[in-house]
Amino acid sequence: LLERGDLDLIIAPEEYCEPHNSRATLLTDDWIGLAWVGNPVVGDTITAEQYQQVDHVALRQAEPVIALDQQALQARGLERRVRVSAPMFTLIPELLIGTDRIATVPSRLPQVRLYAPQLKTVRLLFELTPLVETMQWHPSRDRDRALAWLRELLTRAGADPEAWAD
Repeated sequence: LLERGDLDLIIAPEEYCEPHNSRATLLTDDWIGLAWVGNPVVGDTITAEQYQQVDHVALRQAEPVIALDQQALQARGLERRVRVSAPMFTLIPELLIGTDRIATVPSRLPQVRLYAPQLKTVRLLFELTPLVETMQWHPSRDRDRALAWLRELLTRAGADPEAWAD
């Protein structure tokens, strides 16, 4: 779509970027665990061993794409017991409320704040490759002044998400 000029800009995880297009990093985000505040199985932290023993809500992507959270887990050699899946991260928090399941989501997911009274963040006691969000555009648009303005605005928003929270 960028090649044909149907789209000016794409915001996507770095893994999905085409190498021949121009791009810039918007933000880097860590993965966190998320659980219902009344979850009797999960505390404020979770080890890799505990993580693999609990039930999960996970992102479901269309085949053959592997969801980003799953890619990060596979790179670490971790397996999880997925009991429920959702087509997008924004729907996952609702699927945790009232359950003993956990989810792995980007820390900047807006729904983490939205559902704050009902959910708790769970610190993962193991490393996962961070999520890198990028913007990508066709090289023929490198000097497009309107698109340069938009990219600058998005870059500032990515650098200071709190300024845009309200």
